[in-house]
Amino acid sequence: MERIDGAKRFALIFIAQTRVLLIKNVLLAIRNFTYLILIAPLVVTLMLFFLNFAFAADGARDVLHPATKSLPAVVPCDRSGCVTIAYAPDIPELRDLMQSVEKLVGGGVKTRAFADESTIVSNHVDNPYSVTNAVIWSNKTVDAVKLHGGVLPEEVAYKLYYSSTASDTSAYPLMVAVDAAIVSAVASGNDTLFSAEQATLTVSRKNFPLVFLQTGGSSDAVSTVGPLFFFYPATILMFVVLYQIVQEKEQKLRVGMQLMGLKHSVYWTSWLLTASAYNVAIVLTLIAAGAAFQFKYFLMTNFLVNYFLFFLFGTNMIFVGFFLSTLISKVTSASNAGMAVLLVGFISQLILGNALIIYILYANDVEWWVKMIRWILMIVYPPFNFSKCFFDIVQKTQVICDSFGNACKDNVGFSLADLHADQTIHLGPFTTIYVPTTSTVMWYMVLNLVIY
Repeated sequence: MERIDGAKRFALIFIAQTRVLLIKNVLLAIRNFTYLILIAPLVVTLMLFFLNFAFAADGARDVLHPATKSLPAVVPCDRSGCVTIAYAPDIPELRDLMQSVEKLVGGGVKTRAFADESTIVSNHVDNPYSVTNAVIWSNKTVDAVKLHGGVLPEEVAYKLYYSSTASDTSAYPLMVAVDAAIVSAVASGNDTLFSAEQATLTVSRKNFPLVFLQTGGSSDAVSTVGPLFFFYPATILMFVVLYQIVQEKEQKLRVGMQLMGLKHSVYWTSWLLTASAYNVAIVLTLIAAGAAFQFKYFLMTNFLVNYFLFFLFGTNMIFVGFFLSTLISKVTSASNAGMAVLLVGFISQLILGNALIIYILYANDVEWWVKMIRWILMIVYPPFNFSKCFFDIVQKTQVICDSFGNACKDNVGFSLADLHADQTIHLGPFTTIYVPTTSTVMWYMVLNLVIY
């Protein structure tokens, strides 16, 4: 009879016991409908699909020939005591010119003279929004008009006031009317400041053609709230694993199996293989569903990058479940702990699922206490590292939109080589921060496995 050495005997027993426990876990999954957790990634992607309608960006089209738009009319102020167009100073030489402005503006708008600029401003301060527009003639222009008996000088200057409740474009129609009145006066030879033949200035406005600038991304649901939603499939798996392990502990099933010769390492290996099988199925379902719903994040990211990121995160959460199961001996406590993780995770992801906060925490040039918070989160909170990697990918997969017209086009996508690319994040035009590469943070996620 052949004698089996110790190492070979251990391996045979290990494989045989693992096979039996795996069959046991499969039967439990069928009996308890545990396999229904595979629905979680489908539900998450379906929710994001419907939520995406609220975040949808405009179509990715060049706008090479924007429409020409006419200037709006001066809107008359209809409040009691309100002045639509005030002017200063109140001198006879300017009254005819301002009457010409009235005619050019039209719409029943009337002008009102004030002694000087400070009077108009004081009136507005004492009676907010009592003056919507004002024309202030420069001292040089006023002195020249007085000196030459009402004849306009070669250089004419004025200042426009407009209400702070309106945009600066609201002053353009009045500016055109004043300029037209000046042109009329000059064209009439300055014999009279009010001529029956008014000059007409036609001014329109038009945008430059919209070009694609990487000044902003589209606000699609996946890029914006992805870390909040993708947190759940892995966490639900953690909850299920935690519950079933603690259930076996409470019912003394593990002790019974160990009394019958079950090795401690075999028990944990069988649960790791079972949970990993669920994890692989969840990850593949999530990626397939994301691609089916045409999410740019999944379509423009290398499959292996996405697979390893979600698989690592899922494995992190499995190990969190293993860790908690060693501290808990009652099913009710396991349920409470699992629900607490879901609730705390939801609240935390509302904050840490924000790209700006993630990158500020990961920045190299920050205060010591920020670095301390970062290291604590990196060690004890796996979704933190996951969110950082996720937003790294978003930077190269989200749709690029023009900051003015929201015309959009596809980004370059995220490849395997981008895992090791230096990360430079621009927070506005004057602030640049440097953060670890995506691969570095993935190694932090491997460190989480060791810690738990």
